[in-house]
Amino acid sequence: MRLIIHIDGGSRGNPGPAAAGVAITTQEQRTPVYQGGIHLGRMTNNAAEYHALLHALKLAQQFGATQINLYSDSQLLVRQINGQYRVKAAALQGLHSQAKEYLTTFSDWRCTHIRREQNHRADELANLALDAGEDVIEVTPDAGTLNTSKLPDSSRPSEVQFMVNFKEASAKDCPAPTVANKQFACGPQIPAGLCIYAAKTALDLMKPNDPNLEVDTQCIHCGTTLSLHFSRS
Repeated sequence: MRLIIHIDGGSRGNPGPAAAGVAITTQEQRTPVYQGGIHLGRMTNNAAEYHALLHALKLAQQFGATQINLYSDSQLLVRQINGQYRVKAAALQGLHSQAKEYLTTFSDWRCTHIRREQNHRADELANLALDAGEDVIEVTPDAGTLNTSKLPDSSRPSEVQFMVNFKEASAKDCPAPTVANKQFACGPQIPAGLCIYAAKTALDLMKPNDPNLEVDTQCIHCGTTLSLHFSRS
């Protein structure tokens, strides 16, 4: 199954409050299967673009897609994903690596740059989430159209424990929202309010049936580099 995916990410201020927009349709009927705006917290425009991509890739994988066509109005993101540009910004390197890892799970993928006016729906969804200050999901997948058996249930975060070792500790608290403290059993290894966002981002890489995951990542907010180990309880 091939899915057509439009993505957009942006922030009001750079960095500032940010959101992603993702619009997914089937190739055959061009039927909308997912349309959502995802509130991201505070980050840069380029980081928001990458988070839009990661959210879209995760959904496509969970929906059972084997082939995808990606469309974005971010020339930087498209050229970096296609290997035309190097990823020079340290804050984007981890996100780029995560995206490339997801892409290896598809038998065929294409990432195409389009003009902003051709990406209207994804842009609109991102702005809806920014205005609302929370996720805005307008179209959810139809179990009769897509394979939704891989979608994690709402209890998934509480089923996963993680440990974090700081490779390069930050001298200041991470400015990222700390609401994730309510979703994950952080344990004593993680100072309160520090780099919780980086841990949450890395957790998104963990597939539903993986018993564990080890990954290095970097917090896009404060720059701390972390080595994370996740295990399913």
